[in-house]
Amino acid sequence: MDTYCAYVPPDIIGYLYDLLVLVVAAALGGIIGFERERRDQPAGLRTHMVLCVGAALVTLVSLQVAVTYSNADPSRIAAQIVSGIGFLGAGAILKYGTTVRGLTTATSLWTVAGIGMAVGFHLWVPAVIATALVYFAMEYMRRLERTLFAGRSFKTITVTARDAKGLLSQVHGALEAFDITIIRLEVSDLLLEKKIQLHLYVKTRRELDVSKLQAAIERIEGVVEFDIA
Repeated sequence: MDTYCAYVPPDIIGYLYDLLVLVVAAALGGIIGFERERRDQPAGLRTHMVLCVGAALVTLVSLQVAVTYSNADPSRIAAQIVSGIGFLGAGAILKYGTTVRGLTTATSLWTVAGIGMAVGFHLWVPAVIATALVYFAMEYMRRLERTLFAGRSFKTITVTARDAKGLLSQVHGALEAFDITIIRLEVSDLLLEKKIQLHLYVKTRRELDVSKLQAAIERIEGVVEFDIA
């Protein structure tokens, strides 16, 4: 059983220090949120600021619990942030057809929670360094990726056919001929129309001649529709 210690309210210096903790958390979270807001992500400036402040506040509460109850572990409350933030991060991941967006935003939310915890535990230097590294990765590594992988592009291909027999292998062969790699595949049954639909998220390393690709796919027996985006 935890040993209860009488709660001693902090003096004015303590209150100012707590205020500083929350302000710094808001500023650091806002830096990451600013980058996400510029990219028109669903979780932007306000979300990251509020999340970072909340994580710092919960951490301050856990520290106060440790002061009030001498046998309490201050990491127990803070540890729930790490697991709980997963639900919020999952909400930032959106699916458009076969394309998934929001993974970077989800990871930034999780990391911002860690930054808020670091500030709450008064680990100022690691919090600032982490903020700088995350902002650098999201803002400038994007440009480096575009330079390094300038010839690579990702597309979503939808193929609708009347017959599924041998369809996938033939489509795969046609895509290989155009140096296209299948990243992910989903199959849908259009029962009312008695058709099958292939949704392919693909990667191509060279300039793609869409008209020739479409002609190659439509030559496959049973294919009735081709779409690429």
